[in-house]
Amino acid sequence: MSRTMTRVLVLTASAAALAMTMSACSLLSFGPRTSAFSMKVGQCVQLPTGDNITDLETTDCSALHDAEVFHLTQVTEDERPSDSELEDMGGDACLAAFEGYVGIPYEESELDYTILYPSPGSWEQGDREIICFIISGDGTDTQLSGSMKGSNK
Repeated sequence: MSRTMTRVLVLTASAAALAMTMSACSLLSFGPRTSAFSMKVGQCVQLPTGDNITDLETTDCSALHDAEVFHLTQVTEDERPSDSELEDMGGDACLAAFEGYVGIPYEESELDYTILYPSPGSWEQGDREIICFIISGDGTDTQLSGSMKGSNK
């Protein structure tokens, strides 16, 4: 099972993809891996390339990192919403939580955010969580240094 990330990320369920991802990760990984289904607020991660995500490389926030989990929200609908609806739900939830985590309003921040939401396959397996990640807001692959919690950046 995987999630998918786009400037929004999504999850996809596929045993073959999971096996390929896991073997590729073991060859290329530099840090511990955490399932995309068990992320916690405050965890810092390296974002993978590609859209189908099963796990993420976690790192101490004092090390350079791509993103930091700052909010988790549950989708309560019985039927899986469309990707567009999930993106809207995630965007709204992340925006509402941003200031409380970073310390200043999103509009005043140098940071941005992206989301990870359930794919149709992961939804069928009970995944209902949208994950909000803080990322650099400069439009490049600039990494973050330190936790962004209360950073007022």
